[in-house]
Amino acid sequence: MLTHSFRGDIEFIFEKIKKGQNFALTRTGDGELSIMANRFIDITSKANGEFRFDPNDKTDTFYRKELIKSYKYDHKEYYVGISCPCCEKNFKVQWMRENAGTKNITWANLFVNGNYDYFIENFIPEFKKRDIVMICNKKSKIENLPFKVSKSFFVGTNCYKEDYKVVEEIKQYILENKIKNNIFILCAGPLSNMLAYKLFDDNKENTYLDCGSVFDPMMGLGQTRGYHRAGYHTKNKICVW
Repeated sequence: MLTHSFRGDIEFIFEKIKKGQNFALTRTGDGELSIMANRFIDITSKANGEFRFDPNDKTDTFYRKELIKSYKYDHKEYYVGISCPCCEKNFKVQWMRENAGTKNITWANLFVNGNYDYFIENFIPEFKKRDIVMICNKKSKIENLPFKVSKSFFVGTNCYKEDYKVVEEIKQYILENKIKNNIFILCAGPLSNMLAYKLFDDNKENTYLDCGSVFDPMMGLGQTRGYHRAGYHTKNKICVW
């Protein structure tokens, strides 16, 4: 962990945002782990359409390798969130700890569960002060967000594979428009991991933040996770290391 607690780590990341320090944060959960471990997974029918990986599909191999690269990447300002033992089986957690390329390890759940309210109350006011680029589901109503989005890129189901071309599109956008000190909010499943890695490796003058499902209710995508719902058992859960 970056500090000594679940709350301490989100405060650490928040301070970097507040001070305008550029970095990348990618979060790797059980779904991403399944791809890296070469295990079949199909959650395309979940929520608004997530992703599918088939180890027998040779076209999936390239994207699996790119995801692994994002997990193995190392830089002093590159942070990787992984599963915790209170939410995942110990052998998976141990593998993730041992195989991450960086020592900058934190929780994959950093912005959710018992930290969700802190995220909403603290990060959103900072986002209002910054230039925001959003990468999210094509069904998203970004006009409903409580902060202005200066540029958006939309993706669909199984986007880590079907919309991988957006990586180069965003690189070109950054280069052609001389984008600096923007916050790129990544809400695109495993593609977010690849984007955080690829974009940060190419240009370290912006912040790349894998936010997952935190804005789903605001963007009209529904309460896709338990922590979105008041009274749900994970709403106040403090994850442990």
